[in-house]
Amino acid sequence: MKPVISSLGSMGVFVLVASTAPFAHAAITNYEVNSTVPGAGIQTNGSTANIKIDGLGVVNTDAIDTMVNIQTPGVVVKTTAGTDVKLGFGGQSLSMVVETGVDASSAKTIMSLEGNAATYIRTQDDADAYGTVVVENTPQVKSVKTNSNNVHVTYTQTGKLFGFIPVNMKAAVNVDAAGTVSVKLPWYKMLVVRDDSVASSVKAIITTAKTENKVLVSGEATIEPVDQARLTQYVTQVLVTDSSVAVNVK
Repeated sequence: MKPVISSLGSMGVFVLVASTAPFAHAAITNYEVNSTVPGAGIQTNGSTANIKIDGLGVVNTDAIDTMVNIQTPGVVVKTTAGTDVKLGFGGQSLSMVVETGVDASSAKTIMSLEGNAATYIRTQDDADAYGTVVVENTPQVKSVKTNSNNVHVTYTQTGKLFGFIPVNMKAAVNVDAAGTVSVKLPWYKMLVVRDDSVASSVKAIITTAKTENKVLVSGEATIEPVDQARLTQYVTQVLVTDSSVAVNVK
């Protein structure tokens, strides 16, 4: 079993795990390799490497066939008697991280999907774990359910019945594999004066994300776990900033 040190930006070091992920490799000697791939792992075979890790200092891999899994972009590797340096993804997953518990700062990093947070989302369990973090840390979101066909987020929509009686309505945003956005409200919605901007705002974000290749949704494909998380993030972003969405007490 190869020891792995994992960290996720500001989330700190989590656990020691064994990595079974495949690696791309190239033989180098006395050379520097700049890895800008989030979640990259560095493995030396029969060599010594000084690995500079942002925020953690320098790790010397003087043991044979040692791996150090770095979850920080921009890591620099320099071998001193090297024969092989391999880069690859570690075995850590978001579901594993959430199971051990995350603090408020870590939750914020996870929900943002910035840096290398998205590399932790590879299975449906990871997408479900992302939804759990969102619900527990976002008072505007009541529930999140995602699968390969759609993303379903529930919330509370405020309005005024007959134009003057304040009411709270159960509401839900649904995004399917084609990127189609719909909002479901109670049958009496036609009697309630309300802000109807949630659906259009979510559509606008998804359109921009598709143009920038940040999320893949099309009528011919299912929604991958990481895209389920991204769609959840887009919906959450709208709900948090929309003043017509109620803040739930949890």
